[in-house]
Amino acid sequence: MPCLTEHIDRLSVQNLINAYCIEINRFKIIKNEKFNNNDIEFFDGKDVLVLTLLPLQQALYIPLHFFSILGQHQIFGKIYVRANGGYVEINSLTTASLILADIQYHHSENLDTFDVLSRWIESHQKLVTIMLNRAKDFETLFASDTLNFIETEQALIYGHAMHPTPKARIGFNKQQWINYSPETKGCFNIHYWLVHPDNTIEESFDGKSISRQLLEYLTPFMPQEQKKLFLQFPCYKLLPLHPWQAKFLQDTPFINSLLRIVY
Repeated sequence: MPCLTEHIDRLSVQNLINAYCIEINRFKIIKNEKFNNNDIEFFDGKDVLVLTLLPLQQALYIPLHFFSILGQHQIFGKIYVRANGGYVEINSLTTASLILADIQYHHSENLDTFDVLSRWIESHQKLVTIMLNRAKDFETLFASDTLNFIETEQALIYGHAMHPTPKARIGFNKQQWINYSPETKGCFNIHYWLVHPDNTIEESFDGKSISRQLLEYLTPFMPQEQKKLFLQFPCYKLLPLHPWQAKFLQDTPFINSLLRIVY
């Protein structure tokens, strides 16, 4: 577990650092030969990404495993600040807090720091859940050269490399997230509603009715009770819904009022 935690810490803070560098563009790269011998040895001969963060004027020293001209840097795993005449390692949460404080200092009107930090922590926690759920699949997952669409979605373990909070999900509790997320191989049945055409809008490239095509496709698989329902409401349209969407909408006053009218 310690190795897993360290790995996820590195990935989570790496995403935040890369997003900061791309969006804010206040950083510099110090080549290893520019350091003195003691520093070169301390940083294990790595080039170092340096962020000088306000309002504390605090410099972060981030050894790089790989430097990318596209901004997708791979950090070595440890982050340091200058203190007591040397370098002191800081953890990922402290790093995230310092970076967000800098962004808020420069762009206070556009950033809710607490919201971003909570999303970053949530993303970190979700990544732990994914790794624990998918650990047994890693060897086969990344060894395959041919993945279908579903397998490709399920293979997005780490999320977007340039997104500061790639695994944050608003609205899902932990169990829902496990049940519904492709990264955890979530599997569930789609819900279908019959909806009066006055309450629907649909468009398609070829001008054909999507709801009609969907109904024609699904009809052979329906039991007789459902087929009778379509005969009872022939003008109604079939609306597919994610189960979370269906539950959310059922709890809204407007949808509740429609359900009461029908039943």
